[in-house]
Amino acid sequence: MVVTVDYVKSALKRLLPILRESRSLQLSEGDTCVRVLSVLTDALGYDPFHDVAREYPVQAHRVDFAVKVDGTVRFFIEAKPMSIKLKETHVYQGANYAATEGIPWCLVTNGNEWQAYRISADASGVQHTLVLDVNLVDDDLDEVASLLYLLGKRAMQRKELDDYFEREAKLSPSNLLAALLEPSVLKAARRQIKAATGLAIDNEGLARALKRCWDPETVELAEAQIKRANARVRPRKPRANTAVAPDGAAPPPSG
Repeated sequence: MVVTVDYVKSALKRLLPILRESRSLQLSEGDTCVRVLSVLTDALGYDPFHDVAREYPVQAHRVDFAVKVDGTVRFFIEAKPMSIKLKETHVYQGANYAATEGIPWCLVTNGNEWQAYRISADASGVQHTLVLDVNLVDDDLDEVASLLYLLGKRAMQRKELDDYFEREAKLSPSNLLAALLEPSVLKAARRQIKAATGLAIDNEGLARALKRCWDPETVELAEAQIKRANARVRPRKPRANTAVAPDGAAPPPSG
C-alpha cells in the first residue's frame, strides 16, 4: 500500500459519511479518538499496532496519541470532543509535552478539524506555529486530501511536512511585505497603478499604503528584515589609483 494524495482522497470519501453523522452527536473524547484512529489507519497509512500508541506517557502525564514512523515518534495528537471547536489554547498542553520529548510536531483535532503545529523551544519558552488547518467535512475535498497527505506515513518518511513548513515560512507575511517594499517592485507597481487608475505616486507614498494593509507587528518585522539586508550590502569605497609608472617613464597626464 502506497499512500498518495489520491489514496487519501478515496479513503476520506469512505469516512466522510461517518464523520458527518458524528458531528451531530454528543460524542465523548474517547469516541472521538476512535474516529481519529480510523483517519490515521485508513487514510494515512499507519499501522494501528506498530505505529500508533494510545495514552503515551510523558513524565507524569499522558498524551492521547503518539504516532511513530519507522519506530520513532514523529508527532503527538491531542484529541478533543467533536462538539468542541478547536482553539489555539488547546495546543498548549500538547506543545509542552512535545517540547519535553523533543518532538517537532503536535496535532490537535476534534475528528473533523485537524491542526498541525511546529514545535520549538528556547530560553524564552515553548513556541508553536500553526502550519496546517483543515476541516475534513467542510473544506474542499481535493484541498483536504493534499494537505492531510502531508501527515501520512509516506510523507513523514520523506520529510514532506518539514519541507512544506520551510517553504511556507519563506512566504510569511513579513517576507512578502519586505519583497513588496523593494524599490524595483515599488517602481513596477507604481507604473501599473498609474496605468489602471491615473494616480501618480512615489515610492514612499506607495510603501506607506502597503504597510497599512498589514498589522503593525508584520510591518515591524519586515522593516527589520530590510534593515538587516541593507546592512549586509554596503557600498564599497572607491579604490585610489595606485599604479606606479615604470622607471624613467613620464607619469600619466593628470587631465
